[in-house]
Amino acid sequence: MSEELKDRIVARFSCLCGKALWDSTRSVNLQSFQFGERQRITTRLGDEKELGEYAFHVMCAWRISIGSGILVASGDRNEPRAKCLELREEFDWTQPHGTLCDEKMEMFINNVCPLRVQAVSGDDMGGLRLSLEGGVLLEVFPDNSRDDEHWRLFRPGSRLPHLVFRGRVLE
Repeated sequence: MSEELKDRIVARFSCLCGKALWDSTRSVNLQSFQFGERQRITTRLGDEKELGEYAFHVMCAWRISIGSGILVASGDRNEPRAKCLELREEFDWTQPHGTLCDEKMEMFINNVCPLRVQAVSGDDMGGLRLSLEGGVLLEVFPDNSRDDEHWRLFRPGSRLPHLVFRGRVLE
């Protein structure tokens, strides 16, 4: 079964090969990564957004690294932005743009991206690695044993089904 899960992850994420990662945003603990062509989408609420051809929503642990160094990771949400360290008592990680993760992700997107996906690999627990240009890695690893949703890959604006990994099941 585990080999099958790895193979299914690689097969489904292979659509990202050659596509560029160009944006990332956060809503509480959901990190959204945008890949491929930019497109204008009207949301269910009637707002217009610029989204990627593919969106990858991650609700589990993740990190972006190069060589042996982590550039930014989901755990950085637990710290305030550098300029807000003196306000530590008032820090609320759920607020947008206030965390070290937000600060480092903005620097990564603005100074390093876009970066094209060169390869995809998966593991037997629903984790995956996207190898990007320049030796940069985006790694995602479910970090709990609950039946929660860990990640989802989909095409915004499309009625195509979403690829969802929840618990230990790829839906």
